[in-house]
Amino acid sequence: MYAPYGPYFAFIPEFLPQNVAGAGIGAINAFGALGGFAGTYIVGALGGGTKSGAAFLFLAASLVAAGLLMLIVRAPRRAPRPQPDAAPSPPLGTETNGSDSPGQTNGSGSRGRAA
Repeated sequence: MYAPYGPYFAFIPEFLPQNVAGAGIGAINAFGALGGFAGTYIVGALGGGTKSGAAFLFLAASLVAAGLLMLIVRAPRRAPRPQPDAAPSPPLGTETNGSDSPGQTNGSGSRGRAA
C-alpha cells in the first residue's frame, strides 16, 4: 500500500530547485492529504453508495481535470549545458605507459598511467 511513496517522493526533487524541494514536497503532501480528507465528504454528500451516480460523475470529472492539468502544465525547458573547453581525452584503450611493447606494465601491475 505504501510502496509507491518512496519512488514518488524521490522523483519530485528532480523537477524542483534544491532550495525549494522540501517546501514543494510538503505542499504536494498537504494537497494530497486535503484531497483524501475532503474527497470522502464530497462523495458522501453527493450520495455515494446510492444509485444516483453523482458521486461517480464527480470522480470522473476530477480524473479528467487532473489529466488536463497534466497535459497543460509542463516542466520548463532547460538550456543545454555549455561544454568545457578542455582537450578531448584519448579513446579508451589507447593510453600507453611510454613503451611500444603491449605486454609491459608500469610497475603497479596495471597498464597505462600510474595510480
